[in-house]
Amino acid sequence: MLRRLLRKALLLAMAPSQTHWVIVALETFFCPLPNFMLPAPHTCEFRNYERTRPDQIAERIRDADIVIMTILPLTAELLSAEVAPRLKSTNPDLYRERTQIQDPK
Repeated sequence: MLRRLLRKALLLAMAPSQTHWVIVALETFFCPLPNFMLPAPHTCEFRNYERTRPDQIAERIRDADIVIMTILPLTAELLSAEVAPRLKSTNPDLYRERTQIQDPK
């Protein structure tokens, strides 16, 4: 499931000129990341943090293209271009998209 979400996040975030992605996982204690590789020419760098306090979020996501977290609060200020200028996707974005396209039956 997480591997599929990572692929989806990268597809949503991919810019034609960008080939290297910084993926930050803020709470791997709750949600360990699987081994994951991208097809050439894309590469990624995982920054895994077992636990993150709210006062550490801004520093840890500053260079992130994609953020993966579970229960940490991401405020509008933290998601702003001033704090996280490279940010393209967070896993709640994927959840919203997935729930919007599911058949309500």
